[in-house]
Formats: sequence, C-alpha cells, structure tokens
Amino acid sequence: MRKALASIYDDACSSEQALRNRVERVVVRADRVEIVRTDDATDPEEAPTSRTIVVKARLAHRNRVRILDDGSIGPHPVLMKALGRAHEWRGWMERGEATSYRSIAKKAGITSSYVQTILPLAFLAPKLTRELLDGRRQLRGRLVVEMRRGIPVDWAQQVDRF
Repeated sequence: MRKALASIYDDACSSEQALRNRVERVVVRADRVEIVRTDDATDPEEAPTSRTIVVKARLAHRNRVRILDDGSIGPHPVLMKALGRAHEWRGWMERGEATSYRSIAKKAGITSSYVQTILPLAFLAPKLTRELLDGRRQLRGRLVVEMRRGIPVDWAQQVDRF
C-alpha cells in the first residue's frame, strides 16, 4: 500500500498516520487490492474510480496463514544455495565420492560443522522443499537455528514444524 500511495504522493512515506488519513477504504479482492483515497484537493465532481488505486495481488497461504501476496516474495537466496549444496553433497554420498562429513567438507572446501548443519536439508519432505523453492514458505533467517534443532524424520512433522 505504501508503494502504491508513494507513486501519487511525494510525502506518502512520511508517517503511518499520514497514509491512513489519505485512505478512505481498502477493498481486498481475489486478484487485486483497491485503495480508495480521500483527497481534499480532489474535485467533488470527479468519478470515484479516478480516486482508486489498484494493486495487483492475490491471497496466498503460507505456513497455514492467509496473507496478501503481491508477488514480491520469492525464494530466499541463502536457502536456495543451502538446498543446492545439500543435494549435491547427498549425490556425492550416493555415488561413493564422499563417505563422511569430513570428506564432504574437504572436497567442498568448507568446515565439517557447516556440512553437518546443511546436509539434512537434502532429506526434507518433497512438498516442503517445493514450497521453499517456490517462495511460498519462508524461514526468515531462522535456517541455522532450525537446522541445529534437528529435522524430524517424519515428513508430516517437518511440514508442521517449518
């Protein structure tokens, strides 16, 4: 909403209250958000549609919560890199190119503690992995914390936890 109003008002980002004072109502639809502004300078004869700002967005479900998705959230780059590394290392283990955390660390040029933290990502539930890669599920910087707590073996428990 702030971005949409900033395109019209130069001082839209000045304060939250200033924004609220300029908005008459907000209508959330399945495919868009309509912001009807209240302008003192607006001609009373002006059609109400000219006071409406339309922002394309959709309602989405993330972690069992319905949120407004404007398409700006995508997969987290750090998580993408970690998932890629974990699956690469898993492949090394399956092909016999590495047999321990230490051998993976030596081959990848990193520490074995990092391998121990990241490798379990290769064993996430397929549904959870897909949601993380699509950006439909976010960890918000909690990756290392969650990884250190351990990942449940059961995929249903993984989906519930993340």
